[in-house]
Order: sequence, then structure tokens, then C-alpha cells
Amino acid sequence: MKRYWKVIILPIFIIITFGVLYVHHAIAKNGLPEFELVTVEGDKKIGEQLMIYGDYHTNNDSMWHSFRLTADGIVYQRDLNFFEQYNNFFESNVIQKLIEEDSGFMRGKTEESNLFVDTDKQLAYVGPDFIHNQMEVDVQNKESGDRTSFRLDIPERSKYHQIYVEEVQMIEDTLYAVTINYFGENKDVMIYEISIDEEKIIDHYPLMELPFLDSVNVLSNDTDIGQKEQIVVSVDHIEVTSDGHHLAESEYFTYHFETKESKPITFPDDFTDKPEDPFGAEDYLSQGHIVTGKDNLYFINFTPDGLTYYVYDLVQHKFEEEESITLGTSVLEGLYGIYPEGDSLYLYSQVNENGIQFRKVFMVDLVNAENLYEGEIRMVDGDETNVYGLEIFRIQER
Repeated sequence: MKRYWKVIILPIFIIITFGVLYVHHAIAKNGLPEFELVTVEGDKKIGEQLMIYGDYHTNNDSMWHSFRLTADGIVYQRDLNFFEQYNNFFESNVIQKLIEEDSGFMRGKTEESNLFVDTDKQLAYVGPDFIHNQMEVDVQNKESGDRTSFRLDIPERSKYHQIYVEEVQMIEDTLYAVTINYFGENKDVMIYEISIDEEKIIDHYPLMELPFLDSVNVLSNDTDIGQKEQIVVSVDHIEVTSDGHHLAESEYFTYHFETKESKPITFPDDFTDKPEDPFGAEDYLSQGHIVTGKDNLYFINFTPDGLTYYVYDLVQHKFEEEESITLGTSVLEGLYGIYPEGDSLYLYSQVNENGIQFRKVFMVDLVNAENLYEGEIRMVDGDETNVYGLEIFRIQER
């Protein structure tokens, strides 16, 4: 009998462990309030397509509870079962859709939208293979389902101690991988041209070399992995003085893959992109915001009663006329976050009206300069007298 005691004890231990987790899960679920998103003005269909991610907390609870709110209701991360807890709860809807439609192609890949490009005919991925210190390339024909997969040695790999893929694009049968390669106190912004037919890197060259402290970003919309002929790059040049780090200069430019041509983008005279202190707290109202649309860049400034912005046409490489949208002082006074989504801009505002606090969501159409939607996040059940906070960190469309 002694020989079998471990065999008997192990299943009992597993059952008790999962039982405790289930009870804990049920208790935790019952203690969290329900919220709903209610349309106040505008197109109700817009609200039905929204996915709002955030954290809920109260003054009496030190815990922050992550949630996802849609027209179907609210789901707290801790409401999920033991195994679902380890899925990426806040994944981009583009990545979620790719996983749902083709889990085989997505298996084993880094789930970041900037590593994928989706053309009319092919879905492609270029990502880092940390195990083999190579680039991993996977291309699938969307019609036939045929796949071409291979790994590539990175030229001069020993020179760099870290390499990150920032953007992937495809023109005909050539993939373009934009990377940031770190070495010593500097970094290279590199372009790698990859032939799918030949399964090799046919060209590579630096777009620029920067000091380590300078910040460089490829501006993109992580819900759009469609094919593009050019990218928009921003660079913040940081100056180090005796009293700290300061923003010396910002520059923006476009880069066209086939022509290898760069074109600078000059800011409007009355636009301030960033505060002088790049490491300071962000103030939504005192600084400008640049939003990347499908074919445009939007240079946005907030005003006492709304926002004004300039539209930069990325195809024609020129600025259009200034546009403005009125929102109201109460919205701006309670503005808590802005969330770009292509040619739209979502705002989250905690508005106080007659001593009552409302949590509102707005959707602004930047193409037509219209405020299309106003919604309110309301508590369905729970202790309304209890002071609580909602920290929203992402709003996107399904």
C-alpha cells in the first residue's frame, strides 16, 4: 500500500488546488461591479464596434482590476479561467483576427502587428529568431494556402548586441524589414531587402545612425497591417546638459522603399509636438499630437473649446487647410486620455456636471472634421457611493 500513496495523494492535491482557485475566482468575480457603454449622442453602431481596455480600482482596494468593455458587457481579466489568464488579454484586434482565421500560420510567432504585412495576395511575417540569432521569414499565399518559410543570417550580426524589427512591408515579391540595431553607444536604423523567391537578403543599408539616447520611431497604426509603399519616421534628438536631458530637436520624414528617397516633413508654425523635457509628465492639452492615418498625418492642437489640426497628405507631400472641431470646455477639463485609431481619434473624459462625475467616450472623425459619437460608461450594479476610478489605456474598433 505504501507504494501507491503518492499516486493517490497527487490527484487529491490537484483537485483541492483547482477547487481553491475556483472558489477564489468566484468570490473575486462577485466583488467586481458591472459597467456598460451607453450611447448618448451620435451613431449607436459606433459604440457597438468599440473595445475599451482599462483598469478599475477603488479607494478601499489597492488592487487594480484589468477589464475589456464592449457592447456585450464587461469582462475582467481575473474572471477568466486558470488557463485563459495566460492568454494575451490586451492583444490587438488585428492579431486576434489573424489567430482566429489561421492559427497554424500564427503559431510560434511574436504577436506584434508591426511584424506582419497583409497584401491582396499574401500574408507575410518577418521577426527575430532569438534562438538562432537570425531573421525568421514566413510568407503565405492567401488563395492557395502555400507557405514559404526560411531563416536568414543577418549581415554583420556580430557588430550589434540587439536588433529589433520595427516595420515590415512588401512590394511585389520583395520584403522590406526596418530594424533598429544597437551597438556600443549608438544605433543604426537599417533597411533589409529580402527576396522571397531567392530566400535571401539581396540588399541592406543604414537609413541613419543615431546616438543611443536619441529616440526613433516608425509611425504606424497597429490596427492596420496593409501594404504601404513608404513609412513615416520620427526622431527626437536628446541633448545632455549639467541639469539633465532636454529635447534639442524633433524631425519627421517619409521614406519610400522602391525609390529609396527621403522627404522631410516641416511642422506647422503653431504646432508644438513635445515638451522640452522628454521625460516629464504628459500634458494632453499643452502639447500637440501627431496621428498617423491611412494616407495622412494629422498635427493636432487642443484649444479651450476643442481641437484644431493640420492635415499632411502623405501622397502629395503637402499640407491641407487647417480644420477644427468643437468639443466643449467640460470635455477638455476632464480629458484623461486620447487614443488614435487610423483616421479617427477617441477621447476619454471624466466630466463633472453639477457635482456628478460622468465617464465619457468621444469619437472624432479627422477626415471630415466631425464629432461622430458620445458614449458614457455607466455602472450597472455595485456600490455607486463608493469612490472608484477607471483608467482607460486603449480604445479600438472590433
